[in-house]
Amino acid sequence: MLNHLRRNPPALARVVRYLDFDALVLINKQVVSLTEERHEYDDEDAKRMKALLRSVKGLDVGKSGHEKIIEKAALLIFKIASGQNFHEGNKRTALVAGLAFLRMNGYTLDIRDQRLVSVVDRAGVATATLKEVKDVLQKLVKHVD
Repeated sequence: MLNHLRRNPPALARVVRYLDFDALVLINKQVVSLTEERHEYDDEDAKRMKALLRSVKGLDVGKSGHEKIIEKAALLIFKIASGQNFHEGNKRTALVAGLAFLRMNGYTLDIRDQRLVSVVDRAGVATATLKEVKDVLQKLVKHVD
């Protein structure tokens, strides 16, 4: 039995790590600086972004591991892209924030992949659904731990 446990250790429950409001604001500030746009948001935008982050954290998908991370990343990306809470750079912020969330949790994806860029662009103009974002992520996200 001990040899079996050495070869096949029990899966440890992973604690999901989340972006906070300050990290999200910093990501937007950095992405808009690349194109010399203004980094702006107001108090109402801040309230919506904080609620968005709470909804990602509170999402209980009844799943664990990989599937849970995909669901939460999809919600984060979709809500940032479609919410238009920053005055500029929402879709780019959604891509980078999604990548940051995934990396914090031992996963990665290529944010330059055209399938991802396309679905996030469409989410930003209300022509893609959360399910479509999730479906693309399921194809692209890779575990790196």
